[in-house]
Amino acid sequence: MAEKQFGGNREGGYVFISHSHLDIDKVRILRNRMEEEGFEPLCFYLKCLTEEDEITGLIQREIDAREWFVYVDSKNARNSDWVAKERTYIDGLSGKKILHVNLNHCSSMESVASLIMRCQRVVLSYAQKDAEIARRFRKIMVNRDLQVFWGNEESSLTYRDAAISGAICQAAKAGCVVCIITKHSVVSWHQLDELIYAEMNQAYVCPIVLGNVELPSTWRYHLMNYNMMHMEENPSEEQIVEVVRDIEQILMSRYTR
Repeated sequence: MAEKQFGGNREGGYVFISHSHLDIDKVRILRNRMEEEGFEPLCFYLKCLTEEDEITGLIQREIDAREWFVYVDSKNARNSDWVAKERTYIDGLSGKKILHVNLNHCSSMESVASLIMRCQRVVLSYAQKDAEIARRFRKIMVNRDLQVFWGNEESSLTYRDAAISGAICQAAKAGCVVCIITKHSVVSWHQLDELIYAEMNQAYVCPIVLGNVELPSTWRYHLMNYNMMHMEENPSEEQIVEVVRDIEQILMSRYTR
């Protein structure tokens, strides 16, 4: 495996923290905890800028560039015109991941970084002959701040088996297993073993079937409790992005409700 178990461009991700500057002392608890987890959180406050249009433009560009938006709720935040503008702007965008944190509950603030991590971790299960399509999925996932384990097609199967078993155990506690199913998968005992291992460890599985695949009875049995997604055999980048967003919504609904 070329990278550490859950890899990406960075350990955490880029996060915009919307808050009242009057709450900065408490917000630092959240910022510091997130930095410890490898995130790049931004608490936006530029004292040197006075032109409203200039400030608004900078804030909007930063929000555009970040996948995560954390709103720190407080009396001060609810009375802040700037926080209201940030929330209005983010509500008009699609594809952003939004979390609300109550300032009065420091424990929730300290755990928000761990919560985001649970919404990020993905294990990619695929047949060795499908490494190229797995690579395409992984690239889009990483670009959207997901932390992806996908093994390495150049590694020995013994090494990959051990590594992916550990990753699936982690995903069972925080994350999901994305099973890319193709005509190669249904003749791959290694991938079926990964599916069964994920099931045994009660990991959430997102099966994605590419093309017109006739699933053997064994596969159908182990997939019957999951909602399968269906795509073309060679999906476009736009189609992969759409499916990845669906997976993100699944993770958000599982870990933030």
